[in-house]
Amino acid sequence: MRRRPLRNGENDMRTKELYLTEALRLFAERGFDGVSVTDIAEAVGVSAPALYKHYPGKQALLDAVMELSARNFQEQTAKMKVDFRIHPDKRKAFVSMTESGQTRIIQDLFLRTYEEEVTTLLRRLMTVEQFRHPELAARLNRRYVDSQIDAFEQLMQEFMDTGMYRKGNARLMAVQFAAPVIMCFDVCDREPGRKDEMLKLLADHVHQFNAVYRV
Repeated sequence: MRRRPLRNGENDMRTKELYLTEALRLFAERGFDGVSVTDIAEAVGVSAPALYKHYPGKQALLDAVMELSARNFQEQTAKMKVDFRIHPDKRKAFVSMTESGQTRIIQDLFLRTYEEEVTTLLRRLMTVEQFRHPELAARLNRRYVDSQIDAFEQLMQEFMDTGMYRKGNARLMAVQFAAPVIMCFDVCDREPGRKDEMLKLLADHVHQFNAVYRV
């Protein structure tokens, strides 16, 4: 469905947001190569030259979308006070939580990330493009897989340093913890009706992980 043409004088930031959201929606539906700048401009209701005033091409739009997604995630974790890389004190607080408290945090973080539109569409784009654009797939992997493992690795090290967890390989433990979380996103992206099932699985996962590693 075509959007109404933008009125003169509308906020420039709003215009840029429309470009980004429509570009991402089309990329996720058709693939990166299947979308032209003209397609994006038409979806927003402007001419291609008007779009070029803000972004020089599709790659610039995609770069901006990924920056927006990262910003949105940081805002969400800041609100929840669980950005462990920026706030080490919050990492210590998480380590000292009860298992039920940790479960609530993980489930809440999962829901907030799953329900955030930009991030959801980027995950869909990664699924579509992972075999056609290795460089794009690698960028998305760094954003949605590697960065999460890095954060969990710091968390696992904190658990071990405080004596809460048995000594082990923090990186491997981070992979063991993060993998089911990432899988839950994949399942819900394909079958949204299984969200409650995945939330239960995350709770069971936190319980099992603590049963194995907590001293």
